[in-house]
Amino acid sequence: MSESVIDYNSFLDTEFNCEVMLGKAKITVKEFLNLTSNNIIVLDSMVGDGSDVYVNSRIIGHGEVIVYEDNMNLKIKDVSSADEAIEFFYAEQS
Repeated sequence: MSESVIDYNSFLDTEFNCEVMLGKAKITVKEFLNLTSNNIIVLDSMVGDGSDVYVNSRIIGHGEVIVYEDNMNLKIKDVSSADEAIEFFYAEQS
């Protein structure tokens, strides 16, 4: 698909899953099976570290987790260009 013929309007109402990766942890099956309420899994990231933003399992940007009005939110720091995003959505729907 040529960038010059991308029709953004056909994708504007498309819904997608947006996920934010806060960090990762490796645990054993035994540890997983022993998890109970209030257990803590230590992640490999620190408070204030950036978080990766994924759309349909593909990284599209980076942000910072913030608290606003008692909710966790994501402040976008950088994101893929519109052309890159539309090409990705087009490929996903084909």
